[in-house]
Amino acid sequence: SFARRTIHNPFNAGLIQESIKAGMFARKPDVNRMAVFELALSEERWEQLETLINADWNRRDMLKFNYLGIVVQLIFGAARKNHYFCSQWAGSLLTQCGIDLFHKNPVHVRPFDFYVALKNNLIYEGLVKDYCPSLTASETGAR
Repeated sequence: SFARRTIHNPFNAGLIQESIKAGMFARKPDVNRMAVFELALSEERWEQLETLINADWNRRDMLKFNYLGIVVQLIFGAARKNHYFCSQWAGSLLTQCGIDLFHKNPVHVRPFDFYVALKNNLIYEGLVKDYCPSLTASETGAR
């Protein structure tokens, strides 16, 4: 995901590995909402996607969160090399694998576009704590 590296500093952001039991997801599992979708892929597409994700992970220090893009790119579509926000990065990966869910440039992909494109493949929608009921205050650090 492209998100905060630490909970309390939104300006230190980039490509991270998130966990439902830690970080922003677990901070307030009784308030935070989520949606989980399924996307059927061939073995070849899955391997291609995994290769792209691993390549980006290996160069994650070069990849930056696209603060400017949140405002400018969605309006003007000006891409900045190595700068992404989460939905843009995910949309770019899918497009590179030949998966066109959105029928638009990945620069313009917003989080809700995933909901629209995959609404028939919805597995879960609701509170984080209900998706992962084993989350407790001690596990999440919640008070």
